[in-house]
Amino acid sequence: MKNLYSQLSDLTPEQRALFERRLREKGMKKPTSTGIQRRPSLSELPLSWAQQRLWFVQQFDPDNTAYNVSSALRLKGPLDSDQLQKALNRIVTRHESLRTCFLKNHKGEAYQKILPPTPVNIPLHDLSEESDSELILQQRIESTKSTPVSLALPPLQLELYRLAKEDHVLVLLTHHIVCDRWSVMVFLRELTHFYRSSKETAPLPELPIQYPDWALWQRNRLKGSLLEEQLSYWKSQLSPPLPELELPSKVCKDPSHQGAHFPILIDARLTERIKSLASQFETSLFACLLAVFKTLLMKYCGSTDIVVGSEVANRDRTETAGLIGLLVNTLVLRTDASGDPSFKAFVSRVKETVEGGLAHQDLPFEKLVETLNPDRRIEQFTPLFQVKFDLQQVHVKETELAGLSIKPEPIPETHVKYGLRFNIQDTGETLRGQIEYSADLFDASCIARMAQHWQTLLGSVIASPEQPLSSLSILAESEKDHLWNLSQGHQLPPTTETLHGLFETQVKHNPEAIAVVDGSSEITYEHLDQKAEQWAKTLKNLNMKPGFRVGVCLPKSADLIAILLSIHKAGGAYLPLDPDYPDERLEFIKKDADCVAVFHRTKNEIKLQTDKQSLQSEFEVPHDQNEESWAYVIYTSGSTGQPKGVAISHHAAATLMRWTGRNFDPSALSGVLASTSICFDLSI
Repeated sequence: MKNLYSQLSDLTPEQRALFERRLREKGMKKPTSTGIQRRPSLSELPLSWAQQRLWFVQQFDPDNTAYNVSSALRLKGPLDSDQLQKALNRIVTRHESLRTCFLKNHKGEAYQKILPPTPVNIPLHDLSEESDSELILQQRIESTKSTPVSLALPPLQLELYRLAKEDHVLVLLTHHIVCDRWSVMVFLRELTHFYRSSKETAPLPELPIQYPDWALWQRNRLKGSLLEEQLSYWKSQLSPPLPELELPSKVCKDPSHQGAHFPILIDARLTERIKSLASQFETSLFACLLAVFKTLLMKYCGSTDIVVGSEVANRDRTETAGLIGLLVNTLVLRTDASGDPSFKAFVSRVKETVEGGLAHQDLPFEKLVETLNPDRRIEQFTPLFQVKFDLQQVHVKETELAGLSIKPEPIPETHVKYGLRFNIQDTGETLRGQIEYSADLFDASCIARMAQHWQTLLGSVIASPEQPLSSLSILAESEKDHLWNLSQGHQLPPTTETLHGLFETQVKHNPEAIAVVDGSSEITYEHLDQKAEQWAKTLKNLNMKPGFRVGVCLPKSADLIAILLSIHKAGGAYLPLDPDYPDERLEFIKKDADCVAVFHRTKNEIKLQTDKQSLQSEFEVPHDQNEESWAYVIYTSGSTGQPKGVAISHHAAATLMRWTGRNFDPSALSGVLASTSICFDLSI
């Protein structure tokens, strides 16, 4: 149940003004909370924790546009330009955040400076004579929102486009450092109020505080026992090691903020059913949807320890309800799905996680990161979590003002702040939104499947909430049919072959045939086999344990092929090591795989470097390999965490070879370009 302050914060400016007027008429004072006070006179106003982080981001990368906030309003009907100008002037006068610039003092520290109110500049661009005005408008909007915002200048930029006599679009651009999603709604409400303002319109009550007052209050309040209690909770919740979700992402060492989005729409019938399920479980719609999302991640990644980031408006005080400013906070919500609970039981766990997070939302995300100082990979957009899930109440209605309608115009997002984000809006009747994702990390087809799987899972949990999570399906019927058809192929008989055994058979049949073309050199099967035998003899003389792993860190060449074969002939498995990988990654893989030796190239020759501690003190002839012996060990990309090794048997590799022989024309296999790194299965 909402408390009084939360109920007051939901009022529109007109409703709040009417409420306060009636209190005065009855001789009553408006309710107050123990409160945020107006700041004393300060020459340099401190930044909030969130502002400080964004300021550092912008200093590091001034051309970064990921934190631009752009909005567009479609104005249909007779537009009074003078009244629009007055309305915008009053909003800027009312909110100091829209007149704030960010400067550095002599110590290099950032501070806020509030500029005096001045009339806003609204350039008018007339596109009414253009035949493709809508296309030009979208191009102009894209250009505007892709323009870096200077924090040293007033943050609000406005442009008005005329498409027809009674069809205009107002475009707003600002920076996240002075604005969040709630602020955009405040701006829209006040614009409609001031546009129709007249003597009969109740004036808006004066704002009790300004954003710098809140920033100062936040810093002064978060000390002592409150800080200790907040930190204690989050340290317990996020105790290391934090899980690393192995999502189906592409390998990208340094992803940009270039992004894309995929639309989501849950129809009214399914929306009503999921809301009914949340009510049945006595939890919020957010907790129920988050549980579905975490179940999806569990099925994608195979992990039962799921961490997801989520926004909280942080507007639970009456003083902040009408502010334009950056108050939003990010919660890191970690839930344990072990034990294969039913979805109903899992929702209860997620509900507990959400309620605990909300009870400890006073700690800024930036302060949490500073305290925990987690390890962070360069491809991870945000510390502590990899994916984000947000739900907003967005009951968008067209506003009518003396014949003029004002309606938000959607703007496609091309920049992202997170690698993967489910951004859902509850419009009242339906759930809609988009999956925002880094184009450097995810393919569009992967995201489309993920959206379909999430919607299928919604239907599954509604139909069978008592079923364990493992029993809930994410596959559409078409996917099930496709998998069934794939399983009906020709069954290959069991094989006892090994990779080097297949090669040796070819040597016997066609010893003089060309096996490898390396630049201008041609090497026969017999010659390649001889080179492999020479290296195999060297390996056998090292007295290694059966099944040993030997790293191969070499560029593609005929010698590389010979060395891979030699490791098999000597009774071992090869460990592919890409020379282009960072040294830190190579060292981790060698240690994790218990690698006993590594082939690498110096300027003029190939060297075999051994780890003497891993070799046996007494000679033991390596055992003969069979189809169940390991052929090689490959490691995952590690794009979402530490690389993980996967051992591939000779049986699996030989079966792939036999399948290839059955499904491709011999002429297509007579020569294959070795373009793939040996770190991938396709290289065999």
